Amino acid sequence: MALEREKALGSTIKKEDKAPVKNRTNHLFVIGIDEYKYHPKLHNCKRDCNKLIEVLTTKYDFSIDHVVKRYDAEATYTNILDQLETYSTTLGELDNLIVYFSGHGYRNDITDIGYWVPVEATKETKDFVPNSLIRDYIEINKAHHIFLILDSCFSGKLFSQFKSIQEVYDRMEADPSRWALTAGRDEVVTEGALGDHSPFAKSLIGFLDRTETAISTQLLCAKMVEAVGSNSGQLPRGEPLNGVGHQGGQFIFRRKAVSQSDRIDKPEELETLSKQTKEHSEKTPTEKVDTSETLDFIQKLELKGLIGEAEAWNEKLSYLRSTHAAMAEGAHKFQIKMEIRQTEKELAAVVEKIKAVQDRNG
Repeated sequence: MALEREKALGSTIKKEDKAPVKNRTNHLFVIGIDEYKYHPKLHNCKRDCNKLIEVLTTKYDFSIDHVVKRYDAEATYTNILDQLETYSTTLGELDNLIVYFSGHGYRNDITDIGYWVPVEATKETKDFVPNSLIRDYIEINKAHHIFLILDSCFSGKLFSQFKSIQEVYDRMEADPSRWALTAGRDEVVTEGALGDHSPFAKSLIGFLDRTETAISTQLLCAKMVEAVGSNSGQLPRGEPLNGVGHQGGQFIFRRKAVSQSDRIDKPEELETLSKQTKEHSEKTPTEKVDTSETLDFIQKLELKGLIGEAEAWNEKLSYLRSTHAAMAEGAHKFQIKMEIRQTEKELAAVVEKIKAVQDRNG
């Protein structure tokens, strides 16, 4: 049976004008620790980090120039906090930040406080990085979007106890956000088999790698809860961080070199369609033209576009409903309710179009 390790220690223990999306710089801070000095070694943390960096820098709008890595001996208490402090003093409205931590986590059973465990930490909690300190750095950071992704035990303690898809995402991206996605709740999470990725990292990297369209933070969190929760003994948690500057927005993972629409998965499909159309147009009127293949191809593209549009409306509907549920009674809540009804109508209309295309195809 493949060796698996758990990433746990101790006990089960008024709005300003928004900057254009294209002008913002995405920053990635990645922390991976396998070689602990005083705690059980892990095996896949750096592997997970490197793969995540590869996917984000090759397929999404991230540049390797804005990636900071702290692995093993460099992932000390001081280095981690120094980098967070640097971000808090250098990032602003024109920046987005993702922080990914893969290593040991810890929860004090008496105080119920959660921690990140840096590489040189002894067994005493004074050497650990408390979640409350991480939240402090997030609160003073001026970046437009901040997204924490934590693949460690008890990372859920970070949370306080207290018209097209493009249009939907543009609206989500307009407002500042503070989100976090943790590998588990108040529980132990596994590192995975030796030489493999952790269950959380495998799902996260796999989803980002396979998805051809833009992805919202909320959608990514929902997919991780579903994928990891159904295939392992841990249940991720992803939601906004309250009290640290969240204003209802979401970071959007945008693929590199995406043109006008995210709904066409492969550019070669458009090239094929163009070639087929050109071939048919060059035939003389007396030639017999078989358009069935091209028509079928067009219908498939049409159906794909409609399905993408339906997914966008459905995601917007979920976002509006969750926003409405969290709001106090008032005029603005009533406006959200009216927008929910309109969105429901738009979704229903797209569903009818999908049915019509399917009926035409038999």
